[in-house]
Amino acid sequence: MVQFISRSKTRSSKDSIEADFLDKTFRYLAVESSGGEEIQFPLNKSFRYITTLFLLENKSINIDGWISSLTSLRVLNLASSDVEELPESINKLSHLRYLDSSDTPIKTLPVSLCQLINLQTLRVRDCKSLTNFPNNFKNLVNLRHFDFFSRDKSSDIMPLEIGQLYALQTLPFFNIGEDAGRQIGQLRSLDNLSGSFEIRNLELVRSKKEAKSANLIEKSNINELKLLWNELDNLRENDSEYNQVLEGLHPHQNLKGLIIERFFGDQLSTWIGKLEKLVKFELRNCRNCKELPTVGHMPFLKYLHLEGLDNITTIGPSFYGESTVHSDSSGQLFPALEHLILENMLNLREWVEALGHDEAVVVFPVLNTMRIKRCPQIATFPSYFPCLKNLHIEHINNGSSIVTCIYNSFRTLTSLFIDNMNGFTELPYAHIVGSTQNLVDLGSLEELHVCRCHSLKSISIPRVHPYLNALRKLRIFMCSELTHLSIPQIYESEWDSSSSSSSTCPPRPPLEELEIWGCPNLISFPIDLTRRPSLSFLDIPYCKKLADLPKGKLCSLTSLRSLEIGPFSETTELHSFLDLFDALPQPPHPYLPFLWKLSLVGWPHWESLPDQLQHLSALMYLELAGFGVKSLPDWFGKLSSLERLYLYNCTKLENLPSHQSMRSLTRLKELRIEMCPLLTERCNSESSSSSTIPISEWSKISDVPKIIINGQRIRG
Repeated sequence: MVQFISRSKTRSSKDSIEADFLDKTFRYLAVESSGGEEIQFPLNKSFRYITTLFLLENKSINIDGWISSLTSLRVLNLASSDVEELPESINKLSHLRYLDSSDTPIKTLPVSLCQLINLQTLRVRDCKSLTNFPNNFKNLVNLRHFDFFSRDKSSDIMPLEIGQLYALQTLPFFNIGEDAGRQIGQLRSLDNLSGSFEIRNLELVRSKKEAKSANLIEKSNINELKLLWNELDNLRENDSEYNQVLEGLHPHQNLKGLIIERFFGDQLSTWIGKLEKLVKFELRNCRNCKELPTVGHMPFLKYLHLEGLDNITTIGPSFYGESTVHSDSSGQLFPALEHLILENMLNLREWVEALGHDEAVVVFPVLNTMRIKRCPQIATFPSYFPCLKNLHIEHINNGSSIVTCIYNSFRTLTSLFIDNMNGFTELPYAHIVGSTQNLVDLGSLEELHVCRCHSLKSISIPRVHPYLNALRKLRIFMCSELTHLSIPQIYESEWDSSSSSSSTCPPRPPLEELEIWGCPNLISFPIDLTRRPSLSFLDIPYCKKLADLPKGKLCSLTSLRSLEIGPFSETTELHSFLDLFDALPQPPHPYLPFLWKLSLVGWPHWESLPDQLQHLSALMYLELAGFGVKSLPDWFGKLSSLERLYLYNCTKLENLPSHQSMRSLTRLKELRIEMCPLLTERCNSESSSSSTIPISEWSKISDVPKIIINGQRIRG
């Protein structure tokens, strides 16, 4: 980038020699090196008037001794270099406006740095060894942008008397300290602060008067404000003291983002509800708060995150702000809210409807995404979310009310994720709502994920309803008690005449991903492969009681890219499993031409593999687990694209394919062997010279770049 500023005044020095610069004058210089040797900076009149110097990433250079000669320098970028310290002579750079030493190993800044009265930007971000700032830091009176550290690192480090830097505009955070010169009152005169700003260590502030000394209400250019308290071993007995501190931190009305974290008081300030321009509000780990703020009337609020509010048991009228809604001509609550998160609210039991279903008021009119995570006791739940598309529910004990709402009211859902939710035994929850005729059809649902719902025993979609007719992805994981899964769209080609009120139904989008994984008690799951040629991912592994094998042939899935299947019920005959892999009759078609990943899980009494696998020309990853084969067939050599081979728990396996077949696998990069004791013994590199091992397999795999056996990296 630097090279294009001006070709007559710009130079990129990469291992250049001093002769390259004779009789030339430069203003802009970028120095880089391709090796690890220290760069020798050229000292001659060609560089006397340099104004911009970049030392590009991870370069070894000693700037002491020559930096002071660049008296015209205005921009100095040392970011990500190996510079360990700034020389005291840096004060000679009287014209310097911009200094960036971010991500360097410097431990301290020289006192002389504070004589650079023209410095406007100082960046020392991610300097992990930096432990303090010079005491006269306040002398940088023209400093406008100061960026240092990151995240919560060094929460006790802060320059003294930063409040003297009246021109300061950019300050990512302020660490309150107990020493004079580091208290919150230093913020009083910094009225030009803008962008995002964070105040840390607020537990050190003791009164409303002290909090007001920050004068946040006059800082109109701050867009996002984060107020952060630290955890304390001994909390103050008087909650009102914390409440008063928060009251004194009243920000300007222009604020668009507010994050309050680990506030110890029991009552939030009323000024929160008066921030009418607020777009984002997060309330995290304020465990003593007894009531939520009133935010339902905020006209621009789009993002709301409530987390770790242990004392909240009910979300009710005060949250919505119903007393003010009638003065709003729009008649809406949360008129702009798009994203809502409730998380780690361990005692939340009740979330009530707004205004008792008053039809004159619309609630959550544009809410698109809602996440409810680790709210185990919630038992009542609103039913009206007119535009909700994405719903994520996780770790809830009593899921019956939520499931009722989903199948009774949520017509607009496109994505539903249910994880670790109990208290219901079937989907849809028909016996609660009274009749399946009352259930919505979830006709917009494209993705359905059901994970770790251990009370769930049955998923049965009625044939009389056109349920899930937009479904593209279905994933059901680790539902230990699930026994029956019946979804007509997966095994029927079309609906009965009673399924639709119209003879002209729009075409259904194809099902693309189907994963039923780790359901050990699943007995019945009918599926017709011939009806789902659009499947690109099909996973049905570790359902060891499943007696229903898929109907049809796998090769009919002409778009299949990933397949994980088996074992089915132990009583399943091997030939039935092998039949799934048979090719279709003439005319011939390429056999699963896009399949790149295959995982087959079998039983110890299954002593052969599907021969059709040899035609998988695109296969890159192959995993075989649990089979009773003794030798891998020589047709493995035809898997010309194979890069990774994983053999797991094949206790009878002794031999890999022949030498010639293994040599044909020219792209094989990785071989993993786990819990295959007989093969492991023969694949030891020492076994080739051992007289106690009759046949060694090591010579077949010695050229594979990466070999891992029983978790131990043998090579690569």
